[in-house]
Amino acid sequence: MDQIHSSPLNQTLTLPCGSKLKNRIAKSAMSDSLGDGVGNPTNDQINLYERWAKGGLGLSIIGEVQATPNYAEKPGNLIVGDHSDYDQLKRLARAGATDGAQLWLQLGHAGAMADAPISTPKGPSALDLPGLTCGALSLEETRHKALQ
Repeated sequence: MDQIHSSPLNQTLTLPCGSKLKNRIAKSAMSDSLGDGVGNPTNDQINLYERWAKGGLGLSIIGEVQATPNYAEKPGNLIVGDHSDYDQLKRLARAGATDGAQLWLQLGHAGAMADAPISTPKGPSALDLPGLTCGALSLEETRHKALQ
């Protein structure tokens, strides 16, 4: 058996949650900013995650996926909500799962990192630091977000 196939990186991994990865090679979450500007995947993004899956990854994680457009970190973030293009999201999911890979989403709320030109910088607490400011979500806003 050659070194690549016998490497611990090439062995399956069962996570405590029960998910089983085909190997131990993962692309961690990063904000790739490849969405279409209104929260949907683009063909370029779909092709990229398919290419990574075909390249042998066991897991890819898409970072900064938002549940609301109100607090997006940047224009290219994916947004999963009422106005999402679910056909494109399904294409992305299938592409990222090519050859037995898994594609997971890292749900985010940008808070003070929200891009002010396209969203409202708000977080659990108000911040006023050099280069990093945001208002605090009200109790009512927090309750509303929790129920969405």
